[in-house]
Amino acid sequence: MKIGFVVDIKGWAAYWAYSNLVKYNTTEHTLELINLSSCKGNSLARKVKSCDLVVCYLEINYPCISSVCKMCGVPSIPHVASFFVFEFPVVLQSFKGVFVVLSGSEEMVKELKKVGIESVYLPVGIDTEIFYSTRLPFSSNSKLTFGWVGSSASEEHIRVKGYQSIIKPYFEEHPEYTLKVCGRPNEVLIETREGMNEFYNSIDVYLSMSQSEVIHTVVLEAMATGRVVACTRTGVPLELIEDGVNGFFVNERSMSGIDKFVGRLKEFSTAELQEIGRRARETIVQRYNAAILVPEFIERVVGLRGMV
Repeated sequence: MKIGFVVDIKGWAAYWAYSNLVKYNTTEHTLELINLSSCKGNSLARKVKSCDLVVCYLEINYPCISSVCKMCGVPSIPHVASFFVFEFPVVLQSFKGVFVVLSGSEEMVKELKKVGIESVYLPVGIDTEIFYSTRLPFSSNSKLTFGWVGSSASEEHIRVKGYQSIIKPYFEEHPEYTLKVCGRPNEVLIETREGMNEFYNSIDVYLSMSQSEVIHTVVLEAMATGRVVACTRTGVPLELIEDGVNGFFVNERSMSGIDKFVGRLKEFSTAELQEIGRRARETIVQRYNAAILVPEFIERVVGLRGMV
């Protein structure tokens, strides 16, 4: 079977997920990338028609892709991978009865079920061959270095990820620590996964203060590089992180919450923190590894074909 994956090349999460699928596909099925940045109109229809099944990220404009698929007689499945966990019921009202391939968390499956949408939790995983440790965290005598990834110019990221309201002002008040930011508009912008691996390895702690993020891809990538991660209690980390063992939860989404976490961090020795980082990578390798999850993802997507 030939499966078409519709992505927008500008959306790195979708494109990187597709890269994982291609790299680790050990099934008999073939994959086709349908890139909306360069494929429109008749070209899009031809691409869709060449497939037996099309999977499309809902955020990319699934209703439009769905209509093209219907015209071509090809079944399609919306693929959800957004961090607006509490807004999904509103967005998906028109999809009642449709099976949704959910690259999110069990938490989202429950949220979707409340509005009559049966979904399947199918994570694509993290490429642990690209994301790995090249430097132990806390091994430098310089200032403790934190990292954050996102767009400091995006209203969505400002509201949901808490950069402008929580993270930035905290580190402005605490110059004894270093904050490295990867994103738009004025900070470092990295467009390759190899570049992101270098970024993670340049920090000691990855900090996330998201209010409703589902996947927390960057948290999981940071874990794969052996960083100590600290994040709010949402999404996939709830299923993977054991507080104080392979990562930390920040219990208050505020500057005070960060301060309390930093105070807690200081209770651990360098060796203990490095061991937490080692366990973080071990968790991803064993439970969220693309090499293991991708074949299952593809086979289960094929199994949904007859239900849409």
